[in-house]
Amino acid sequence: EYLFTNLVPGTYKVTFGTLAGYVRTVADTGADATDSDADTATHASGTFILNGSGDDIWNSADDFRYVYQVASGDCSVVAKVNAVGNTHGWAKAGVMIRETLNANAEHASVFVTPANGVAFQHRATTGGASANVNTTGLAAPYWVKVTRVGSTFRAYRSPDGSSWTQIGSAATISMTSSVYIGLAVTSHSDGDLCTANFSNVTAVP
Repeated sequence: EYLFTNLVPGTYKVTFGTLAGYVRTVADTGADATDSDADTATHASGTFILNGSGDDIWNSADDFRYVYQVASGDCSVVAKVNAVGNTHGWAKAGVMIRETLNANAEHASVFVTPANGVAFQHRATTGGASANVNTTGLAAPYWVKVTRVGSTFRAYRSPDGSSWTQIGSAATISMTSSVYIGLAVTSHSDGDLCTANFSNVTAVP
């Protein structure tokens, strides 16, 4: 909280800048009702804590919290989802490869949910329908991974980070070479915050 006191009546401009050295970027994607409030992302000792609201990552457009970096060409992102808040049975925390930061962008993602197991979800065309393959009976803590080789995207799950099982079949998605890869959280209950805990995060390249 910042207080400005004893100001002479007039017009004032307040500017907030980014500290030098920051490389990770946090972005809300979609029309999140709680923009610019408590949606946060922190990182310490290899653990990421993300607080995200949002209606869902589904249908033709998404509404969620995203921590990402830019990757080019073939890439992958792996994470252990240690916990995901139960704001809804379809709240989601996981890894994502996304063509743009637009709400209707193509993406391939693997999520851990509170009540619907681990899910491979993707959107193959901009503004198109979403597809889902999920394995029920699984819950955090759980490892998830999504990979890209050309236009082929594959999703994997693992209980220990060593033995991996592919989820469903590969998806063919024609994305540009430069994409956004990272960690995603949605509460599936716009206005409510879902807290997710991630560790062992590896993004390649």
